[in-house]
Amino acid sequence: MRGYSTRPHTAGSERALASTPDSRPAPLGWLLLCTGVALVAAAGLSALWTIFALATASLAGWMACVAGIDAALLLRLSGRPSDRARARASILVYLFSVAASVYVVGAARLGSGLGLQPLEALERISPGLVQLYLLSNDTPWDWFWLGIGAVLSWRLGR
Repeated sequence: MRGYSTRPHTAGSERALASTPDSRPAPLGWLLLCTGVALVAAAGLSALWTIFALATASLAGWMACVAGIDAALLLRLSGRPSDRARARASILVYLFSVAASVYVVGAARLGSGLGLQPLEALERISPGLVQLYLLSNDTPWDWFWLGIGAVLSWRLGR
């Protein structure tokens, strides 16, 4: 049984340890990962939020809590250690998701009144008109849920 040993080979083990990448991603790599997470979270949440808003004929502000939990969970699953940077990134992902979702909901609601499909409404309706529509149709409860979602995102993102 030549060549087989039960003892670990020290030189190869040292090289293997030296070539093992650090478990923490580089700052630029982590920033790109967070950007990708934000885009995925915003796209998925915008679709889900729009479905609920159109089904309930409201802005569905309670979905902000889901957005906060989603942002924190996705960043927690990214492997970044728990620290203030992850909490700040969670808030940024949350804000991006909410902004995208609220814009899509506003455009879809305006478009439905004009006989447009949600995707057609996104192409044709200006952001200023969506903002005006949302400011005239939001309620204090919507703002309450936005605040609760931000707190959830920060707290769970730490």
